Amino acid sequence: MAALAAVALALGPCSAALAVPAIMPPRAGKPSPPTVLEVQRLFRVLGYPLGHERGGSFGVRTRGALSYFQRKYGLPITGYPDARTVAEMRAVATSLRADPARDRPPPRDLVDRVLGGVPILGLGLACALGLALLALVARGGEPLLRR
Repeated sequence: MAALAAVALALGPCSAALAVPAIMPPRAGKPSPPTVLEVQRLFRVLGYPLGHERGGSFGVRTRGALSYFQRKYGLPITGYPDARTVAEMRAVATSLRADPARDRPPPRDLVDRVLGGVPILGLGLACALGLALLALVARGGEPLLRR
């Protein structure tokens, strides 16, 4: 922290343009397991990868994801699930769930409208077989391979 203050003093009025986020020193102790479980559940909703970290364990990935979330949303970067961070996570997760675009069915394209859900691969194979039979009939029964 002292190094950041020294850099800010050396830069003078330019230091305001840098907008360095507040980095808080690590706290002693660990958050409660129910809090960690809720934070991990919220991270799954938000799409943050936590890897194979055990549910309820406050490991490196959970702490890193918390620091990233706090940095992204302009919160003090502590790496711990404080009340403000958890409230912001809940708000973001709720806004994602309330997104009307997620509740709409996928858009239908021209092929889907014309075929009405017929699998395209099956239709393609049927057409190929039909054309092969048509070619055989058009040849008038000549053998396929001449020797």
